[in-house]
Amino acid sequence: GGHVGHFFLMELEGGKAFFGCAPERLFGIGKGLGSNRDDDGEKRDEDEDGLLTVAADSLAGTRPRDLSCPTTDTALAVELIESSKDNLENSITERHIRSVFDTLLRRRLLSRVRPRLTTAFPAVRRLRTVQHLVRTVEATA
Repeated sequence: GGHVGHFFLMELEGGKAFFGCAPERLFGIGKGLGSNRDDDGEKRDEDEDGLLTVAADSLAGTRPRDLSCPTTDTALAVELIESSKDNLENSITERHIRSVFDTLLRRRLLSRVRPRLTTAFPAVRRLRTVQHLVRTVEATA
C-alpha cells in the first residue's frame, strides 16, 4: 500500500530510452494538477484563467517507516514534520524549484509564473519503507 512513485520515460536518439521511478513528481503539466487552495489556504477557482498548470514536488526530509507499529510510524511522521533540519532541507529544495520556474518565465517558456505552495506546511508522503516531507510548487503556463 501507499504511494509507489512517479514513473517516467524519456526516449533518446538511436532507439535508446531512460526509464525510472522517483518518489516525487519531477514535473507535471496539465489542468487540475494542483490544489484548489491558494497560499493562504483559501479556496480558489480551478483553472480560473483556462491556463495549464506546471507542478513539481519538493521532496526532502526523510524518516523510516515502522509498519509493525502504527503508533511508532505516526510518531516518526510527527518527528519529521517538527524537525527544523528537515523543514530547512525541504524549503531549500522548494526555493530551487521556484527559481527554475522563474528562469522558465524569463526565457518565455511560461507565460506567467504564479508559484504557490499547495500546502502551507509540508505534508508527509509515505512510501513502503520511508516517509518524506513534500510540498508542491505550481506555476501557470
